[in-house]
Amino acid sequence: MGNENKINNKVMFNLGYGLYLATCFDGNKHNGTICNSVMQATSDPQQLVVILNKNGYGCQTILKTKKLNICPLTEKTPFSVFQQFGFKSGKDTNKFENITFDGKNASISENGLAVLNSYANSYISLEVTETNDLGTHILFVCKVTEAVSLNTETTISYNYYQQNVKPKAVPAAKKKFVCTICGYVYEGENLPADFVCPWCGHDATFFEQVG
Repeated sequence: MGNENKINNKVMFNLGYGLYLATCFDGNKHNGTICNSVMQATSDPQQLVVILNKNGYGCQTILKTKKLNICPLTEKTPFSVFQQFGFKSGKDTNKFENITFDGKNASISENGLAVLNSYANSYISLEVTETNDLGTHILFVCKVTEAVSLNTETTISYNYYQQNVKPKAVPAAKKKFVCTICGYVYEGENLPADFVCPWCGHDATFFEQVG
């Protein structure tokens, strides 16, 4: 019996995660990607560990440029931001196209990378010193070159995002089938072929779909 039978993947959701925007620049456009695996590794010197999906355009860009910014997003961040930076590829999309670099909405830090001022509580500029290929992801060991506080808003957690920001799935509307004899209404995806009306005893051929 393998160990895979002893691993409940849902347990991993019990681990605490923040949600962050990792920004980079490919030489032509600024890019950002949503990530949740960011942690301080050492305090002297200041080092962070960042883990990104190796298939992401942001990850590939950072592998080449060796620098990135981490912007901790706040609980006031709307779902549209996660859609913009998390559901699209920076390879085919300019994710900062409609964002104004005016110091309020966004700005450029000393390392030349974007900062999402409007929904981040701070930013940390990083220089990659080491990488480790984890198979599906790349682990970046980075030294801190700049760390700036923007406000005192609380960093959004993955759990808070799931409970309060991510739209809840809307259950598919059930179909309605009405017995043409007595008016009994059956609700479901489909009316079973062997269904018998509990009120009048007529079979499914006497039902009509009304919704």
